[in-house]
Amino acid sequence: MVKRKVVLKPVPPDVSALKLLKEFENEGENVKNLSDEELEKEKFRLIKLLEESQNENLQM
Repeated sequence: MVKRKVVLKPVPPDVSALKLLKEFENEGENVKNLSDEELEKEKFRLIKLLEESQNENLQM
C-alpha cells in the first residue's frame, strides 16, 4: 500500500464564477435571461452549497 499526500489548492473566486457561468451556458440556461427572483434563488442555493462544502471540509 502506498500513501499519497493530497494537496488542495485554493481557487480564486473569479475563476469559480467563470466556471459557474460556463456551466449555465452548457445547461442551456442563459444568466442574462434569468429573472431577479431566479437569480436570488440561485444565489441562495449556491451559498448553501458553499456552506455545506465548507462544513464537510472542516469535519475532515
